[in-house]
Amino acid sequence: MKKLAIIGSGLLGKLICYHASANFNVVGYYDDFTAGENILGKTDSILKDFENKKFDALIIGIGYAQMQARVSLFTKFKNKIPFANIIHASSYIDKSTTLGEGIVILPGCTIDMECEIGDNVLCNTGCTIAHHSIIGNHCFLAPSVSIAGLVHVNRACFIGVGATLKDSINIGEYSIIGAGSVVIKNVEEKTISVGVPAKVIKNI
Repeated sequence: MKKLAIIGSGLLGKLICYHASANFNVVGYYDDFTAGENILGKTDSILKDFENKKFDALIIGIGYAQMQARVSLFTKFKNKIPFANIIHASSYIDKSTTLGEGIVILPGCTIDMECEIGDNVLCNTGCTIAHHSIIGNHCFLAPSVSIAGLVHVNRACFIGVGATLKDSINIGEYSIIGAGSVVIKNVEEKTISVGVPAKVIKNI
């Protein structure tokens, strides 16, 4: 069984640990802000510890409120340390789907025909992604997000709980879609959209 280390020891990190334990030996966490039991050290010690074989693979356990940290830490270690994919057994991923590295797919998700899921993507409980959709690197999907076919969610977007994205639209990078929103047209990059139908309320 491979040894897994998690970056981030907060609630998301603990949730990932809980589900990862079915297939990995989770050796502990790296955290720049917390010390104590099961904390292996700060992130600046990760590469040395990997070289000393303390673990075999990494996963990012930092939430959407620190999106830039998710991006930066994954980029820092990509191609230097293997990233694990944590996929719950109850989720359905069609065999035609393309998966990146460092993906977390929590219980009850459905990913249909010829989708693309980029690196460092998290799909929370009960997400549905329909055929030929693309979820870019570093995106974070909250529970019960529904994405129709032929949607392109660009890198580092956060899609809030229960949001719905209609087919054949584009979500610009670093965008935020609020909880419960219904998105029926393209969304510009670095914006916050909320409502039914969703409207831009702020530029980031």
